[in-house]
Parts: sequence; structure tokens; C-alpha cells
Amino acid sequence: MAKQKAKTRRIVTKRFKITKKGKVLKKSTNISHLRRSDSKTAKYRKKRESEASKAFSKKVKKMIVK
Repeated sequence: MAKQKAKTRRIVTKRFKITKKGKVLKKSTNISHLRRSDSKTAKYRKKRESEASKAFSKKVKKMIVK
């Protein structure tokens, strides 16, 4: 019986970015609407990508099999 080929989860490749050093970057949540109550700095912070936790980045890397 042949071993199944590991496939990349396409949605994960669209939502996360892996840097050269192996860090996983993710976009912030709560940026689509209802932002008038946020301060300018909060809006700016939500625009930028942030680093995912170690445990979560392990899961993401497993889903991105290349």
C-alpha cells in the first residue's frame, strides 16, 4: 500500500507568512469594521502583521508541507 502524499492546506498559505528565519506572521483580528472607537495607535497596530506563538506556529508549519 502506497503512502499518501502530504498536501498543503491552501487557506493556510493565504493567511500566514513564514519568514526566512522560520517565524510565522499573522494578520491582526478586528480590523474589518467598527473601528471608530479605536485610537489611532490601536488602528495602526492592527494594520501590521504580528508574530504567532510558538505552539501555534508549529501547527501552521505542519499544515504548510512543501
